[in-house]
Amino acid sequence: MKANSSIIGALVGLLVPASVLALYVLATTDNRGIIDSLLETQRIRLLAPLLSLAVLPNLAVFYLLLQRNKYQSVRGVILATLFYALLIVFLKFGM
Repeated sequence: MKANSSIIGALVGLLVPASVLALYVLATTDNRGIIDSLLETQRIRLLAPLLSLAVLPNLAVFYLLLQRNKYQSVRGVILATLFYALLIVFLKFGM
């Protein structure tokens, strides 16, 4: 697979915010598991704002890929960011 593909960009765009969110939740909660911690943050209506902040590192990935002229990968990052935007809207207003 080429290093400049939409699939690679989408995977990076999905994994970076997920890992940032997981690291934050694990660092700030007790010895509960990641799933229990995420369910608790959703219960107290804090998951959508945390996810909004976790998507911010995608900006750095976006600009890094733009600097390296990896335009297909940039498309994947944008697609992943739009997925997170829809998820955030659903979490904020859908439940």
